[in-house]
Amino acid sequence: MIKREQPGRLLLPLLAAIGIGLLLSATSFAVSKSQKQKNEYIAASQKLVVKDLADASAKLEKAVKEGDIPAINRAAGQAEAYLSRSGLKDCGTVYSIINGICEGEYDSVMAEKLSLAVKKALDGDGGEALRSLCDPETSTEDSTDETTEELISAQILKKIGKGGKEFAAKRAAAFACPNAVFKECQTDRTGAHIFSGDNIFVAVEGTGARVTMYCFDRDVNENYRIPESEAARTVDMIVTKEKLRLSSEVKPKKGGGIYRFVYPDTENEFSALVVFEIYADTGRLRKYDASNYYKKN
Repeated sequence: MIKREQPGRLLLPLLAAIGIGLLLSATSFAVSKSQKQKNEYIAASQKLVVKDLADASAKLEKAVKEGDIPAINRAAGQAEAYLSRSGLKDCGTVYSIINGICEGEYDSVMAEKLSLAVKKALDGDGGEALRSLCDPETSTEDSTDETTEELISAQILKKIGKGGKEFAAKRAAAFACPNAVFKECQTDRTGAHIFSGDNIFVAVEGTGARVTMYCFDRDVNENYRIPESEAARTVDMIVTKEKLRLSSEVKPKKGGGIYRFVYPDTENEFSALVVFEIYADTGRLRKYDASNYYKKN
């Protein structure tokens, strides 16, 4: 006689399997929902930061038009702070644009273009308009004859005899961060001016007020990373601005949140001619050492 299984015994495994399936499905849905909510929160937070960036850019534009130097520096510092937290990708070299506005390399036209580009980012272009500002051809067109690097250098050379320390300090401030605070230190090197602050160091030497050493030390934000190509663009802009004659291209070494570019001395394999260190979170310059370069040029 064949023994039949009772219906209840057959249902128990089936119900257990269905229960496990529902539990896994609910867990997966909860994780997915949590990640979605997290992404939405990050996106909303970054949009608020871009809104603050737009406000700071508008203040910067207004200050440039009014010629209000303290207001320019305040607005520029705010803009750089908001840009670093905006989440906009590949915009590291925009810092150079902001610095250039503070240094007088760009006039109110560039300040207005910066403000408009940020508004486009706020509208959702992902920073495309901001990245286009860093095009070398655009930068050249936006620079007027009165604000070229050649004229600035000529003015420094013309007036250097009337106040070496004053113009060396201006050169150091122009090379450093717009809101950098430092004071001159004593040095026994003839024709050299050394400036230092809490986290900044600048050495300016010679009648041409050449920056031979610069260091800006701060903590690295591990939440952001720029590509190697963007760090290389920052280096290229400095090389062009300082009129350095470097024949070779180098690949950077990355470590500790820093991209390090070392241009070798072809006459001495154990010595570096010029060294650049770029922050990997923002694309800002951390260190610049051209002391060996100027010994040979």
